[in-house]
Amino acid sequence: VLVQKSGQLETRFQETWLLLYLNFLNEWQQIELKLSCEFMEDILNWVIRQVEEEQNDIKIILLNLLKCVLIFYLVYYIVLCFCFTAFRIQMLDGFAPFDFKTKPSWFNPHYLGLIISMEIAYVISGLLFALLVEEWVWDYAITVTVIHITVTSAVMAEFPLMLHWWAAL
Repeated sequence: VLVQKSGQLETRFQETWLLLYLNFLNEWQQIELKLSCEFMEDILNWVIRQVEEEQNDIKIILLNLLKCVLIFYLVYYIVLCFCFTAFRIQMLDGFAPFDFKTKPSWFNPHYLGLIISMEIAYVISGLLFALLVEEWVWDYAITVTVIHITVTSAVMAEFPLMLHWWAAL
C-alpha cells in the first residue's frame, strides 16, 4: 500500500511539475509575444516617424529650390535691365535670358548685354543662395542651372549647342 501511495505521490508530483512547467511556458510565450508585438510596434512607429521627417525634408528642399529659382530669374531680369540700359539697347524682350542664338561678337552690344548679365546673375544668385539655404549651396546652384537649361530648351524649342553659351554658364 505504501509503495502504491508513494508511486501515486510521485506521479502527482510529476504531473504538478509538468503543469507548472507548461503554465510557465504558456506565460513565457505570452510575455514573449507581447514583447515581440511591442518591439514590432516600436519599429513601425520609428519607420513612420522617418517617413514623416523625410516628407518634411522633401517639402523643405522643394520650397528652397522654388525660392532659389525665383531669386535666380528675378536677379537675372534685374541685371539684364541694367545691362541693356548701360549698353543703350532698345529691345528687351522677356525671352532675353533664354537667347543663345545671338551671334557672339565683342562688338555686338546685345550679345555683351546677354553675356554680362548672365555672369553677374550667376554670381549674385550664388551669394543669395548661400544666405537662403546655408547648406548644399552647390546642389541648389547646379539644380537651378539644369532647370535654366531645360527652360531655355523649351522656350527656344531647341537644345542650345552654341559653345559660347555653354562657356558663359
